Amino acid sequence: MADVFVGVRVALDDFGTGYSSLSHLSDLPVDTIKIDRSFVGGMCARSQDALIIEAVITFAHSLGIATIAEGVETPEQLAALHDRGCDSVQRHLLSRPVPGRQVPIMLGLVRMPPMVALPHVPVSRRPLR
Repeated sequence: MADVFVGVRVALDDFGTGYSSLSHLSDLPVDTIKIDRSFVGGMCARSQDALIIEAVITFAHSLGIATIAEGVETPEQLAALHDRGCDSVQRHLLSRPVPGRQVPIMLGLVRMPPMVALPHVPVSRRPLR
């Protein structure tokens, strides 16, 4: 079924919370499981969260599903996730959210034109109507 939607990938968000349950893994062609930030935030302080994350990563990989950890804020969390084999991470440790059009520039795939110095133009502080 995943081949029907060429170029479309499915991620199961906030895995382990709310409506993200194991039943969705058999109902949907899931490519990625996103580990909820509530587990990531406590993984260095609470061994239960670290064990849950490790189990989710092992489980996902046994099914051929990639993993993304949400809410990675510290180098310690990043190292712990790397040690457990997490495929990807997201959150402010790596980059603040940026518009999609800026991603190729950030990755060096597109060259920015040289900046042109513009004359200073005073900005009115009046409220817009």
